[in-house]
Amino acid sequence: MILFLVSLALGALNADAGAGCIVDGLQSSYRQRPVSSSQLVSQAKQLVLRQEARFQRYFEDTGFADQAAFDDAVRVYSEPAAMLADWLQNEKHIEFATNVPESARSAISGKGFRNLRATDGPVANAEEIELRDLVEAVKSGYSPREYKTFDADLKPSYGYLKPGPDSGLIPSQLASHYGDDTYIFKKGRVRDRLTWTAGDSFGPARYANGKTQPENWRDFFVPWKNRTLMIPDILDAVSLQKTGFSAEFVNGTGAPMPPPRPLLSFEPKAPPKSRLPYPVPPPVPDYPLPPPMPIFPDKPQLPKGPVRLPGESTSSYLKRYAQTAEYQKFKAEMTDIAKVTSQTLQKHQSSKRYQEYLKRVKAVDQRYQETDAYEAFLKSKNEYLRARQKAEDAYRESKEFKSYLSELNSWKEEAAKLQRKYESSDEYRAYEKILKAYDESEEKKLYMEISAFAPKPDWLGTSIGSLRGPHTSGYIELQYWGPLNLDDVEIFEFRKTPPSGEFLEELRRRGIQIRDGRRNHQR
Repeated sequence: MILFLVSLALGALNADAGAGCIVDGLQSSYRQRPVSSSQLVSQAKQLVLRQEARFQRYFEDTGFADQAAFDDAVRVYSEPAAMLADWLQNEKHIEFATNVPESARSAISGKGFRNLRATDGPVANAEEIELRDLVEAVKSGYSPREYKTFDADLKPSYGYLKPGPDSGLIPSQLASHYGDDTYIFKKGRVRDRLTWTAGDSFGPARYANGKTQPENWRDFFVPWKNRTLMIPDILDAVSLQKTGFSAEFVNGTGAPMPPPRPLLSFEPKAPPKSRLPYPVPPPVPDYPLPPPMPIFPDKPQLPKGPVRLPGESTSSYLKRYAQTAEYQKFKAEMTDIAKVTSQTLQKHQSSKRYQEYLKRVKAVDQRYQETDAYEAFLKSKNEYLRARQKAEDAYRESKEFKSYLSELNSWKEEAAKLQRKYESSDEYRAYEKILKAYDESEEKKLYMEISAFAPKPDWLGTSIGSLRGPHTSGYIELQYWGPLNLDDVEIFEFRKTPPSGEFLEELRRRGIQIRDGRRNHQR
């Protein structure tokens, strides 16, 4: 299905691309593979400069006239916001990082960091690369046809923004699954070819819709020049959880925050298991078209709330917002619309025409399931399930799995002991009392009522809060354009196995600092 959507989208995109190829001085140079890494680095810097110019045309989507106006709003928003602005603008207490498996040490020492297209071996299939190209093309403003001609080493490698050890923040572990080795890059060598997004820039095939341009500023690979725009996304985690840097809204409901949890060692990882190919079912037959849906009444927009006062609590703001005439009118309209919509849908689904449609669908399903091809698929599926169970039994009887199980049980005992100690602490018991009072409060009732109409109502009326994306979550992803190798690395941090042998000598030869990260992480 994904491959079909991608091919469909690429057809539409390529048709549009022929009418208006991008001519900006970069096109011809990207068509031929450069002869040196320095040329690729130069082209990467040109690409980001071009991205900066394009991004300025969308800047007003943020609600601010320009970057300076936004930065002024951040400085007066709150002390933590002003602190983050200072950190980001001056690039202090932050690190440009990427996580890599320990097994890649030798390859990185020899060939540098490779993205999924340039990596040797069957790491990514053609469909994944096609989809990745499609997303990256839209986010960087190129047609998919043109972007596919770019050198593989020009296209981005991915990493994340990490708080420095002197920041006082707990590093977010949202990117830890990519590997136990962390490489910290020299800011001076990568900042001019760096972009970012709040959360995963890839996700499901979100651009398989025939569009070749971003719809708003959130659809961009945002230039590093505009880095303070991430502050609304990371502010909650920094100010409330002392965690950096991740796009999450930990206090969206105004609920009390629990005391900090104890640090845990990393949960052990299970040994890899082999995967059997799942049998492919026969093509699904054409189903009858459903009868047209009835016309439902349009829903009104949730009204914008009053300006949130400096230091005003969520409770006070929600009460004030709920008492406005605009909200009371909106609430009454939504109640009426919900009733009419429910009645209309019920009438539609109980109609004779709709019931006949369901019968035809059932008949098509029955004929499909009686075909020889479907029966052969069921037989192969049963064989697959038996083979999978046999492989699973062998896996669980293996020495590696039993060793993992023993390690996991020890870890669980340690975690349970720490959790019991945490929950019996005076701080946690005090938190439970406050939480119980909150759960029974008018504040929570109002929050649940308003959030049924729109997500995150407590953002309403705030000056920079409206920039928070409703679907942005995850680490602050960094895109490093152009080639990267150990010359670009300032610090190597290991989370499990210290470097040794030739790799250790290579790090020392290049003057790369070595940092023990085993105590600086929590699960």
